[in-house]
Amino acid sequence: MAIDAPWAQIELTDVRTGERFRIADLAGRVIVVEPMAVWCSNCKTQQIEGAALVAELPDVAWIALDIDPRESPDLLAGAAAERGHPFRWAIAPAELSRALEADFGTIVLNPVPTPLILIGTDGRITLTEFGLKDAGTLVDLARQHGA
Repeated sequence: MAIDAPWAQIELTDVRTGERFRIADLAGRVIVVEPMAVWCSNCKTQQIEGAALVAELPDVAWIALDIDPRESPDLLAGAAAERGHPFRWAIAPAELSRALEADFGTIVLNPVPTPLILIGTDGRITLTEFGLKDAGTLVDLARQHGA
């Protein structure tokens, strides 16, 4: 199923591998987009739970999407290496952040309340309730979206 959201069409670069990709390229899998920042302690905690999700459901794609315009690819790559989670780590270009804001409101650009965007295997896009989610909740959400 195609992912039609404009922000899913914007090319990103995984800061760990250099691989270029679009979120839309991952269609057919459950995708979790985590708007995050390196400095955000809630993000770091959510990523630990996300890693447990990916360990249980390895076909789920987790994208740690750095939305802080002051952070660099090198800074994000350092955080990715330090945290060691099997995610795609990318810096959100300004046009992607603006498109997310247009779809979900300004709050999605604040990483502290831990926004997560789930895209189901059917292409359905859901902004989850804000707040940290444990691995069991993430697994349940992923299964509800087709995992």
